[in-house]
Amino acid sequence: MTTSLTVFTPESTDLTIADRTTFTGATQARWPGCRIIYSDDHENRHADCYAYPFIDGTLTELSHFPDSTTIACRGALEAPGIAETIAWIRSLNPDPNLVLWLTDTFFTGHVVLTPGITADEIRASWVDHAEHDPTVEYPEYFGN
Repeated sequence: MTTSLTVFTPESTDLTIADRTTFTGATQARWPGCRIIYSDDHENRHADCYAYPFIDGTLTELSHFPDSTTIACRGALEAPGIAETIAWIRSLNPDPNLVLWLTDTFFTGHVVLTPGITADEIRASWVDHAEHDPTVEYPEYFGN
């Protein structure tokens, strides 16, 4: 089973990670020659752009979503280069007022992504939702 990690804003905000143009430009600058596929077919696909860089020798999929508040990365957090990629995604908008979380496909845990966070900090900061219920601990994000 392939894991997908998602960086997103847990609260409604006018702040964004990066618009599609900024995302694709930054992706191509980070991984020159990576393949970019645009999609405006939102009935069949949720993302508006897919990037396919080689990260530590492995072809990886990055998905940018039209609201510009969500970017997904296919791969496990423990895989080489993935935590570094998540830190890079956070760096696309270093505004400290932008709250970003990282979670996995099944929302089994999260990491709060602060500006300047490192790959090692991301790997060490995973909060297991079996031990910490985010709906209780963060009612401002998950309240009624």
